[in-house]
Formats: sequence, C-alpha cells, structure tokens
Amino acid sequence: LRRYFPNVFGLWFHANARQVRSVLGEEKFRDYFKFSIERNPWDRQISLYSHRHKKRGMQDLSNFNRDMCSPLWRAMHHSRLDNWGIYSIDGKPCFDYMIKYEQLSEGFEEVLSRIGAQGKVQLAHRNSSDRKDGGDYRALYSPQSQALVAQWHAREIEAFGYTF
Repeated sequence: LRRYFPNVFGLWFHANARQVRSVLGEEKFRDYFKFSIERNPWDRQISLYSHRHKKRGMQDLSNFNRDMCSPLWRAMHHSRLDNWGIYSIDGKPCFDYMIKYEQLSEGFEEVLSRIGAQGKVQLAHRNSSDRKDGGDYRALYSPQSQALVAQWHAREIEAFGYTF
C-alpha cells in the first residue's frame, strides 16, 4: 500500500522520529517500542555510490575517491545519507533498540523477542548494488575520503562504535 498511497497513514516512507511522534502523539510514541537500523557509514557510502552509478549504467568504482572529494559531491547533502536525523529528535536518539545492518537477521530476531512475537523472519535482500569490491569497503577508500566519511558521520561512528 505504501507504494501506491505513500502518505495515506500520515507518514512518508522515510518519516523521521519527529514526524512519527507528531502523528502518533506523545503518549503513544513514548509507549511504543521503537527500533531503527544503522549501517557502517563507510560501507553505506560505497553502497550509495555504487547504487547511483548502477542506475546510470556505470559499474566502475574507480572514480569513487575523486568523486567523494569533489566540491560537487560534498555539497550534495543527500549524498551523505545522514540517518541520525531519522531516529533522533533534537539531536537525541529516541529508539529502544538499534539494529546494526551488519547483524540484520540477529537484530530482527531480537526485535521479535522484545515484542513477544514468535517465529523467524526471512529477510529479502533488495536494492543490492552488486558491488565488485568483494564486500571489503576499506579497499576502495583513500585516506582523504575515509576522513571525510568519518567527519560527516562522527555521531553515528561514536554512538555505535563503528570503525573503519
């Protein structure tokens, strides 16, 4: 339904915590179990870059460092995939449980356990970028682009213990 009526429930697909709270009301928002998902920021940047280039018919990641360090790329705020604003209000995270994308299945099992649900969930893999790096994002970064991502996502890196 969300695909055809994205705002039918008063929320868009990527509604942030503030928007959810405004629709639910303070009491329900406080009482509901809230969880979110975060991904290693360096891996997330490679995935975004790969996904955008794939959409343009380009599979080559050889210009990743050049593009990441270009003023145009850096000026595009959405290219940074800032998730902090999705799960925080006034700079403070407001979830009950955070799933690390790298442990997605285990995280969903924990969510199910916390809400008292039985069974297992088979998670589909969607929006795959089919990266050619073998999954090791570190091999694609220069020291400069590594530092840029660390600067852009310092809050997530500190809060969730991510390392390069």
